[in-house]
Amino acid sequence: MSGVSHLSALKSRLFEKYASGQMASPLPGPDAITAGPAHRSARLSVAQQEFYLHESLSPGIPPLYNESISVHMNGVLDNRVLERSFAEVIRRHDIWRTRYAKRDGQLVQIVRPPDEALSLPVRDFSQVSEPGRTNEIQSFMDRETRRPFSFESEPLIRASLLKTSTEGHTLFIVAHLSVVDGVSVYQILPTELAHFYQAFSARKSSPLPELSVQFRDFAEWQRNHLDNHAWADQIAFWEKQLDGAPLLNWPGDRAAGTGIKAFRGRIQSAAFSEALTEQIKYFSRIEGVTMFVTLLAGFAALLHLYADQTDIVIGTFSPSGRHRPELSRLLGHFINPVALRLHPSADLTFRELVRQACDVAVQSMKHDLLPLQTLIQEITGRPSSGRNPYFNFGISLQPPMPSIRYDWTVTSMDAQSGGAPWDLYIAFIERPSGMMGRIQYDPDVFEDCLVEQMWSDLEKVLKIAASHPEERLLKLRSACAASISNPPRAGVVDSRIAAHS
Repeated sequence: MSGVSHLSALKSRLFEKYASGQMASPLPGPDAITAGPAHRSARLSVAQQEFYLHESLSPGIPPLYNESISVHMNGVLDNRVLERSFAEVIRRHDIWRTRYAKRDGQLVQIVRPPDEALSLPVRDFSQVSEPGRTNEIQSFMDRETRRPFSFESEPLIRASLLKTSTEGHTLFIVAHLSVVDGVSVYQILPTELAHFYQAFSARKSSPLPELSVQFRDFAEWQRNHLDNHAWADQIAFWEKQLDGAPLLNWPGDRAAGTGIKAFRGRIQSAAFSEALTEQIKYFSRIEGVTMFVTLLAGFAALLHLYADQTDIVIGTFSPSGRHRPELSRLLGHFINPVALRLHPSADLTFRELVRQACDVAVQSMKHDLLPLQTLIQEITGRPSSGRNPYFNFGISLQPPMPSIRYDWTVTSMDAQSGGAPWDLYIAFIERPSGMMGRIQYDPDVFEDCLVEQMWSDLEKVLKIAASHPEERLLKLRSACAASISNPPRAGVVDSRIAAHS
């Protein structure tokens, strides 16, 4: 193995550990997060407060942070056992029994007692014939996802059990983003639910030990950390990393607009073929990088070909809060948006861009501890206005779902909330049948047909680049010839103006 390949493999493993929250970060301050009194009203975490303020101070906008979660369950299901199992998940995790309130001028978390846990109403669609059944289910999910939460009067989660066929059910959950993240949705929830369902079906007690801390303990710890410690190294890194970083200069005709952002959002679902997914996996293994790094490089190449820009910042999410072992099994929002600044150019090969993407991802994840909202205020001298000045395009790769004994799968972003905090965001979800994509975008910025074309072009770029990584990006331009020769027409709002409004 050559020195370069070996270094790349080491970086890849390092990135995997950071990205999955398995690597403890060299944090200043207290070594551990300790549990406070159960009745304590804790402060909101930085992200919770940002979400709350952005939505509550922007009347008239659609829900920006309502996340839809679907646990698809095939086979015979005991509804009562599932309801008890779901109730046990909610009992264990205070954050799913939490509402927000103002006490003495400060936003705090108020946790309801376990006996006020959510019920699990059943909605039977199994008797409706197709295609009406699918449409009715989708309409129900969209309505539920569009319904805003009342922060001060209810927990930020609601759920229903949908009977979708004779032996098919979907546990459909709408959760505010401030109480969930990818690890919560794809790993902790299905794992705990399966454990409880198995135990309760056999008339046994809960097989899992009690949690040592709760999310509110993390929020208090984070606030104390930010109050009491300097972050000079983190701030210095990002000041240098983001100095002079441009927003994406999107091509095509676009009216100047007013700079007023409506934050409308739409979601499209797409998928790579199983063959292309396997090709991306194989390429990633050969190059010694993660699939996320390959997808990041492909997305950066696509944006370069579309915008003819050699300095591009793409956002992603780092599970910075999960670097601490006592938080690894908690439901909640522990992720932090981070900026990935890449420099794709026509004479760069895709393999070189992948190496660059790996380096950038590792360094960014090593400096992910300061919440983005705090970082913006430190660098710019003013609070975040809900849109950060560094990026409006983002991607993520959802964590893999662990093996469980039941034929259950999880998907997210299955329903339309009507809002979108970023101009365009792609959540990749790996499935045996191929990579899925949930593309959330602002229809005031992108037409539906443009989003479809971008996904198609991304497929083409990745297919060619993974087969011929020594090809320079200039030669990939022909894969997107139609899009490049006829620049995509954007919507009526300039995202660069909106980002600074």
